Amino acid sequence: MARMIKLHYRVQFLSPAFLGGADQAGEWRTPPFKNLLRQWWRVTRAMDSGYTMDENQLREEEGLLFGHASPDIGGKATGKAVSARQSLIRMRLDCWQPGTERQVRMGEVRHPEVGDGGRQVDAALYLGYGAIIHSKVTRQPELKAKAAIQADAEANFSLALPDTAVDSIRRAIDLMHLYGTVGGRSRNGWGSLAVEPLDRDGQEDPPVVVPTRPWQTALQQKWAASVAVFEEVPCIWQTTSMGSWKEVMKHLAKIKIDLRTGEFPLADVGTNLSHPVGRHWLSYPLTHHDVRAWSGLRLPNSLRFKLRRLKDGRMVGVIFHMPVFPPPDFEPRGAVIESVWEKVYRFLDKPTNGLFRIPI
Repeated sequence: MARMIKLHYRVQFLSPAFLGGADQAGEWRTPPFKNLLRQWWRVTRAMDSGYTMDENQLREEEGLLFGHASPDIGGKATGKAVSARQSLIRMRLDCWQPGTERQVRMGEVRHPEVGDGGRQVDAALYLGYGAIIHSKVTRQPELKAKAAIQADAEANFSLALPDTAVDSIRRAIDLMHLYGTVGGRSRNGWGSLAVEPLDRDGQEDPPVVVPTRPWQTALQQKWAASVAVFEEVPCIWQTTSMGSWKEVMKHLAKIKIDLRTGEFPLADVGTNLSHPVGRHWLSYPLTHHDVRAWSGLRLPNSLRFKLRRLKDGRMVGVIFHMPVFPPPDFEPRGAVIESVWEKVYRFLDKPTNGLFRIPI
C-alpha cells in the first residue's frame, strides 16, 4: 500500500493574476493551481511513455490520480465501473488573501490595424483583453473584476500524495516553475509563477528535463505534450533583462502585435469569411474576422508567454511553443499548419525583435 508523502513549496506571482471567486475579486484559490499541476503532469507522463499513450489512456491514469466525475474513466485499470473518484492528491494554501492590484496599465504600443493607419494602444488592454476592459468613462484600461492578485504576492502550499507519485509530481512542479502561468489570459504572460521547494534540505535541485520533439512531429499531437524543436534548437525565446514586469509585458505585447500584423496581415479581410487565412490558425476566434464554418469553435493559442525573475532581481520574458494540431472540426491541412508555424519561428528568430533562443 502506498504511503502518503508531504511536499512543501512557496509560490510567488511575477505578474498580476486574474484569479477570482464568485464575487469577482482576485483571491488565492487552490483549484487553478491544481489544474495547472494536472496540465504539467500530463506532459511528464507523455514523455515517460515515449509519447505512445493515446488520450484515453492518459485520461484514465490522470483520473485515477487526480480524481474524476466521469463514468467513462477508471474501468479499464480497475476492472470495475467507476462513476467518480476522489483525488489522491491534497493541496492546501496557507494564504487566502484577496488581491489588491487595481491598476495594470503598462504603457502604449503602436497597433497598425487600429483606427485609420494605426494607433497607440495600451499594452495591458491588448494582452489582457477580456479581463481588462476599456472604460467608456475614463477612456483608460480598467480591470473587469474588482481587483487582481498583485505581482510579488506569495504563499506557501503543501501537497499530500502517494509516494508512488512523488517523482512525477515533483517534475511537474519544476516545469510549472519554468513555464507555468495561471488564471485569465495566462497564455499572454499574466499570472506567471515562480515555485520554489521548501523541503529539499539544502540539496541541489536535480536538473529539469524539458520534453522536446521535432516541431513537425509535435504538431501532430492533439494536446500540448512537448516543446517544439525547430532547426535542432528548442522553440524557446527570451527577451533581454528588464527592471519590471511592466517593461517585459509591454515588450511581449509589441512582439505579438508585430507578429500578427506583420506576418499575417488582414488587409481587406472582413467578417463571415468563407475560408480562414493564416492568422486564424494562430488562435480563434479572431475579433471582427470570423470564419463562417467555424461558428462556436475555439482554437487556443499554443504560443505561450511567461515571465521569469533572474538571480539579480531583474525580469525576462520567455516565449515558447507547445504545438497542438487543430481539431477535426476546423478541417486543418497539415501543410498549411506547418507553413504558419515555420513563419512564426522565423519571425521570432529575427534579431530586431530583441529575442534569442535559450537552452531548455
